[in-house]
Amino acid sequence: MLKPPKFLAIGHLSFDVNIVDGGSPSSRIPGGASAYATLVAKKHGISSGILTSVGDDYPVQEILSGIDVRGSKSEHTSSFANYYEGDNRNQVLIASGSKIFKSEIPVGWTQPNILYAGPLLHELPTDSVNWFEPKLSCLVPSGWLRRWGPDGVVTHADV
Repeated sequence: MLKPPKFLAIGHLSFDVNIVDGGSPSSRIPGGASAYATLVAKKHGISSGILTSVGDDYPVQEILSGIDVRGSKSEHTSSFANYYEGDNRNQVLIASGSKIFKSEIPVGWTQPNILYAGPLLHELPTDSVNWFEPKLSCLVPSGWLRRWGPDGVVTHADV
């Protein structure tokens, strides 16, 4: 992509493994709020980019073709196991990607038309939205509200 993207998402790309009603685990499903947001923007004809930290195992070219993905390589891609029993979901963190730093922002990427901040696992500082001067900002703070312990079980902070 020669020009900076008009739609910029920041946050981890991820994998989900789903286990429904005690059945067999699904294959790893690529995702992450940043992936979904940029795919929608691209579908609407908006040039899109992602600033992330992701492992080599994430199929960037296959899933995010036509989206400019930048940032740093991580030892791991953020990954979750989702256990569904009836209407309940329990989530366990399998692996976490690396932090995303301001210094990783490509030249020219600080003034997108739309900034979408979608942290998954505290990979962005809460003031990261101030790194940019967009015309419009969207913040999905779920990653700042997630908590997990040594067992990886994900809970959410009280708001």
